[in-house]
Amino acid sequence: MGNKKEKLTKSEIISKIAEIVERPKSEINLTIDTLVSIIISEMQIGHEITISGLGTFLKKRQNERLTINPATKQKIKTPSKNVPKFKPSKNLKDAVGLTD
Repeated sequence: MGNKKEKLTKSEIISKIAEIVERPKSEINLTIDTLVSIIISEMQIGHEITISGLGTFLKKRQNERLTINPATKQKIKTPSKNVPKFKPSKNLKDAVGLTD
């Protein structure tokens, strides 16, 4: 398939989980939507969310910095902002070969 990476969509994940746990797709979809909603709301208030075996979701502050507009080559001051981060667990790193 060349360099193009295959992607697994939310609906494909839902189908796989529904098949494994033998539950309706609608129930799995609600569970995933709820999980995502909880992660987002907890990150908004600054909490870290750790899912054992997967990793930690957290909010980091990115400092103000100088960037360059590629079209005009003009330097622009980019203000500081909060950005979402994900730190993979050791298990995940090992599984995908990110550790030695």
